[in-house]
Amino acid sequence: MASNTASASNLLQKKRKLEHERVALARKLDDLDVEITKAQAEYGELCNRNTPILALPVEVTCLIFRETFSTAATVETKDPHYQGLKLTEVDITHVCRQWRSVAISLPILWTTFYYFGHAASAATLERFEVYLERSKTRLLELWFEFRGTNVREESLHRTALEKAIMHVNRWRLFTLFSETEGKSSFNTEVLTLLKPLYAPNLEHFALYPDLPYETMLQSSKTIQQNLQPAIFTEGAPKLRSVWMDTSTPVIYMPPLANVTTLRIEYGAESVDMIISTLSFRALLAIPTLENLSLNDTVCTTNSPHHPAPIHMNRLKHLRFSNEFLCNVLPDLRAPLLETLAIYHGVLESEYYADGRRAGEPDNFPSLKSVALIDVTCENRATMWYFSRMTRNASQITITQMDQDEAVLQAIDDLPEEEGFWPNLRMLTCDIETPYAEDISVLLKIARCWDRYKRGLTLKMPIAQAARWKATSPPQATYEMVSALCTIEELVANDLRDLGPWPPGEGDTLDRRLDFYDTDPFRISIRGLAFHLNYA
Repeated sequence: MASNTASASNLLQKKRKLEHERVALARKLDDLDVEITKAQAEYGELCNRNTPILALPVEVTCLIFRETFSTAATVETKDPHYQGLKLTEVDITHVCRQWRSVAISLPILWTTFYYFGHAASAATLERFEVYLERSKTRLLELWFEFRGTNVREESLHRTALEKAIMHVNRWRLFTLFSETEGKSSFNTEVLTLLKPLYAPNLEHFALYPDLPYETMLQSSKTIQQNLQPAIFTEGAPKLRSVWMDTSTPVIYMPPLANVTTLRIEYGAESVDMIISTLSFRALLAIPTLENLSLNDTVCTTNSPHHPAPIHMNRLKHLRFSNEFLCNVLPDLRAPLLETLAIYHGVLESEYYADGRRAGEPDNFPSLKSVALIDVTCENRATMWYFSRMTRNASQITITQMDQDEAVLQAIDDLPEEEGFWPNLRMLTCDIETPYAEDISVLLKIARCWDRYKRGLTLKMPIAQAARWKATSPPQATYEMVSALCTIEELVANDLRDLGPWPPGEGDTLDRRLDFYDTDPFRISIRGLAFHLNYA
C-alpha cells in the first residue's frame, strides 16, 4: 500500500512539473510572437523606406484617403438575401504602420457606420464606439438595418440606436430599416426614441418601419390634419431630403417644412398610404418641394368637387402611382416641372375632360419629359386634354401591358391635324403584346412628323424588329415605317432604363444608400420596346 502511495505522489509531482513547463512554453511562445511582430514591423519599415507612395506628404495621403471615403462598394455575403459593405477605412489601417497612423487621425474616414442587424454582435457595438470616437466632431452618416432579425436581438439593436442618439447633434444622413414581427414592440420603441429629438444638422432622413396594414388602420383614426411632426419634434432645420415607406406618415411623420426631396414609396408590405385629403393637399403644397415620388394613397375624406389649384412653384421632378394625384394633376400649377412619370394611373374623363375643364388646359411650361407606364386613358377627349397639358414635353415614354384603354389607342383616336405634343423630339414605346393597331399608331406618328419635316429615328429591340418583319401587318409594315424614319435595332434593356431619380441629383446627398435597390418604380422587362428620336 505504501509503495502505491509513493508512486501516486511521484506521478502527481511529475504532472505538475510538466504543467509548469507547458505554461512556461506558452509564455515563451507569446514572447516570440511579440518579437516576430516587432521584427516584421521593422522589416516592413525598412522595405517601405524608399517606397514612393509613402514619401508623399501627409496632406496628399489624406486627400487620397478622402477619395476612398466618397465611394461605397457592396460585397457578396454567405446569405444571398443580404449584401455586406467593403470597409475601406479598415483595409487602409491594415496596410502599414504609417497608413494606419494617418487613417486613424483622419476623422472623416470614420463618419459613416453601417449596422447590419442580422450579423450584429457585441463586437459591432464596440466597433461603433470606435467610429464615434475617431470621427471626433465631424457630422455622421448612419445606416441601420434591423430587418431579418428576431426579438432576442432587439436589446442589442436598441443599445446601438441609443448610442447613435447620444450624437444626434452630429447626424447628417440617417437611414433606418425595420419591420414588425409577432408581438414585437421594437417599432414603438423607435418612435419613442426619435420623438423628442432635435437634429440641428440632419439633411437626409430615411425611415422604413414596414408597419402592417392593420396597424395603419388602427392609427388612421388619429391622422394629423396639418402634417405636424411626430418625430424630431424639437426640430430638424436643415432636413431637406426624406425617404419613407407608405406606412411611415401615419405614425412617424418627420418635419417637412424645409424638405426639397420627398419619397413616400412601397416597403416590403406594399400597402397604400393612409392620409386625410387635407393633409395630402398640404403635402403637395410644401413650398420648398422640388422632387416628389409617391405610391398609392387612401384618403380618409372625399376630395372637393371643385378643388382649388395647388401651387407647387419649385417642383421640378414628379413621379407617382397614385390615383388621387392622377385625378388632381390638372389642378397642379408647377411652372418649373421638368419631368413627369405616371405609373399604373388612370386618366379619367371626369377629371380631365368634363365641363369644369372646358377650353385650353393649363400646361407645365418647363416640362421636358413625360413617362406613362401602364397608364390607361378613358377616351379621345381625355387624351387630347392630357397631351395639351404636357404639350411642352420633348421626350415621351409610353409602356403598356395590354390594349384595353391604353394610351396608344387613345392617341390613335386623335386627328393628325390636332398636333398633339408639338415639341416632341423623342418617343419611347414599350409594349408587352404588340398588336397591329399599335404599329399603326407608330405609322401615324411617323407620317405626322414627316409632314412637319421632322425626321424620326425609331429604336427597338433586335428580336422585336425581326418579329415585326416576319408578321408584316399590312396596314403598317416595317418597310412603310422605315420609309418615313430611320429604324435602329438595339438591346431592349438600354431603352427601359429611365436612369436615377431624381435626375441629376447628387451633390451633398449622393451617399444616400439602399443596398437592396427597392425602388418600386423600376420598370420590369417588357416584350417590345420602341424608341423614336429626331434624326
